[in-house]
Amino acid sequence: MVAMSPGYLGGIWAQAKQLRGHGNRLWILLPAAMIGGLAGAVLLLNTEEQLFRAMVPYLILGASLTILLQEQLKTWLARLHGMRARSAVLVWAIAGSLLFVVGLYGGYFFAGLSILVMGVLGLVTTKRGGLESKDDLKRRIGEAARYVPLEQLCLSPQCGFSSTVEGNELTEEQQWAKLRLIVDVAREIWGD
Repeated sequence: MVAMSPGYLGGIWAQAKQLRGHGNRLWILLPAAMIGGLAGAVLLLNTEEQLFRAMVPYLILGASLTILLQEQLKTWLARLHGMRARSAVLVWAIAGSLLFVVGLYGGYFFAGLSILVMGVLGLVTTKRGGLESKDDLKRRIGEAARYVPLEQLCLSPQCGFSSTVEGNELTEEQQWAKLRLIVDVAREIWGD
């Protein structure tokens, strides 16, 4: 979540014009979304890993259906918004409830995704045949571990060995040597 915060803030900044004039709505709806997000994060912290893994396909299905049905949802919400003032409490209750659910989903699933994220460090070049030094690779992995837990990092080539149509000028033996280097460094750092 922290890593995505700059993107969220940038999105808010970019949408600032559209948010003008909606201050009253934001004061009502923002707490519902924030409480939902907090509830989702608390729920995640109290969910066993096996249950979370079992729920992931359904969470993805829910998000996919929301995207698939977005036009119908927009139409329904526009109709709901057009209801008379006598139904304003119902409209705000439904809108607040929907934002709570969205916040709950975001707090649970996106926080869960951030836990599962791996940092893949493409530190071994596939453009040249010479091998990187083990010490240099370990030093660079150590630098990354200052920002991301070591158990969430892994080492890989920077890209495929044939990343252009012509391929790269590496022999097959040089490619295997680079893969052996990656395995050796990984074993020294993370074990078998």
